[in-house]
Amino acid sequence: LKDIFIEFKPDIIGLSVMTKTFAQSIEVAKQCKKLNTKIPIIFGGAHPTFCAQEIMSRHSVVDYIIKYEAEYVFRDFLKELNTQSKFNTVKGLVYKDEDKIIENEPPELIRNLDALDYPDRRLIPYKQYLQKDDETTLITMRGCPFNCKFCSSTLMGRTIRKRSLENLLPEIRHLIDLGFKSIFFSDDTFTFDKQRVIALCNLLITEGFNFRWTCNMRITDADEEMLKYMKRAGCYRVFVGIESGSNIILNTIHKNLFVEQIHTAVRMIQNAKIEVHASFALGMPGETEESIKSSIQLAKDLNPEMVSFNILTPYPGTALSNNPEKEEIIIFDKYWYEKKDWFKKPIATSKTLNIEQLERLVKFAYMEFV
Repeated sequence: LKDIFIEFKPDIIGLSVMTKTFAQSIEVAKQCKKLNTKIPIIFGGAHPTFCAQEIMSRHSVVDYIIKYEAEYVFRDFLKELNTQSKFNTVKGLVYKDEDKIIENEPPELIRNLDALDYPDRRLIPYKQYLQKDDETTLITMRGCPFNCKFCSSTLMGRTIRKRSLENLLPEIRHLIDLGFKSIFFSDDTFTFDKQRVIALCNLLITEGFNFRWTCNMRITDADEEMLKYMKRAGCYRVFVGIESGSNIILNTIHKNLFVEQIHTAVRMIQNAKIEVHASFALGMPGETEESIKSSIQLAKDLNPEMVSFNILTPYPGTALSNNPEKEEIIIFDKYWYEKKDWFKKPIATSKTLNIEQLERLVKFAYMEFV
């Protein structure tokens, strides 16, 4: 990083910051400030969106924060930075005015995603990535209309906004031309619009594309006709967030899902010859040893090709993080994400389980599944 900094001589440092990489992002910012104390450093992403005041007050190396979608905000910010104007007209910007932290009003959601260029992967050393993995990501739409208590995605924008199918084709060709052989459609709710998925699959088939792909699927979106088209168009696996084998827990976290629906949907997906990656979250509000064992039994009954047993992470901005006492969970360290080794121990659990019980049950889950 130091060598690149010295050679490139950047005018500004922008960091896309996730909760799980926050500690590393702060470290990068500190190193950049050591090399040039006057260089502006700006944070963006979900974590800074929900923790802007906290970051600006606790970390002096961060000069600016962009909240929510950054494409147009960053452009407007750079115009003001170049002219040394006031920043109060830049929606979505957080900055310091002497000792005061100023938080401007949020920006409007970007409605026309087709107006945004897709990223040019040639600007990064993509061949090094290809040596490790021939799969990359592509986003076809933004937004999630649901309201799961443990997820911050909906807080970044619940309104669904879709790229046109014609707009997707150049990016897909770009990825294939670079040598990628598989694509993960990483939309929060890729299968939300059944007819759009079918239309995209038809387009991939008629255009003669030949690549493997996978996607996120909400379990209630499973549909035989749609799955048939997905398989024909190259889909080999779907990622489904099941979270729990207990209807009580599913209701508590606002999943709007029942165990019976999960059984039906997974059978439907597997009958279409598409693999299932089932994800469970353990330690949710109200979680007990019995409810976790229900999740383990459900995983065994479903017999997915892949399974993940994750421990609850109360992301900033979510109801679980904002009101842990009300949600009946315990967060052991409010600023857990400021530590690089946070992942070595559970950072939260329900009030009815301690850390040792939760760790033991996660190990038990994997041992039972295999």
